Amino acid sequence: MKAFCISMGLLFLGLSMIIGCASTATIDLVYHPADVNVPSCKSSVAVVALEDQRSVAPNAVGQKKDGQNIYGKPFTAEWISRALLEELNLSGCKGEYHDKGTDFDTDYVVTWAVKEAYFKQESMSGYMADMKLRIVVNKGGEKVLGKEFTSTLRKKSLPSAAAYNKVLLELLQGMMREVVPDVREVIE
Repeated sequence: MKAFCISMGLLFLGLSMIIGCASTATIDLVYHPADVNVPSCKSSVAVVALEDQRSVAPNAVGQKKDGQNIYGKPFTAEWISRALLEELNLSGCKGEYHDKGTDFDTDYVVTWAVKEAYFKQESMSGYMADMKLRIVVNKGGEKVLGKEFTSTLRKKSLPSAAAYNKVLLELLQGMMREVVPDVREVIE
């Protein structure tokens, strides 16, 4: 009986480790609005998927304490772009998403680049995350905004795929709280 209990315990431990390791390599990137308070918008806006200029492995969004990369889906550029689109639509803008291009039948076009969007697990429960974006808003081919935004987050949480998602979500929400008011200031 004692041998059976030990065997079952080792089996459970082994399965837990396999499942735990496999489930954290790729996470689903989600976004929930950041409750940005901006005036109502009546303009149409094309949000073009941002250019990913990060120096990390393609679509890596973070790194666990052991050095293993965490990857996100959808691609980081699409996730961030769709977050801005959602925030602009919530403010009343008539937003549309485009993978590429610059000539659209809209009042404004937002193009941008992500310079940094990454978290690092610094300890068993500590995370450091940084995001840096360069945003350009054009109206009729003329630049009305060109600005770089930076957001940093330090957070304590138990390590899990849910914690990784929460760190990235809070990082992006913090970024949207900075970006959206500035973008909306130039969009009438």
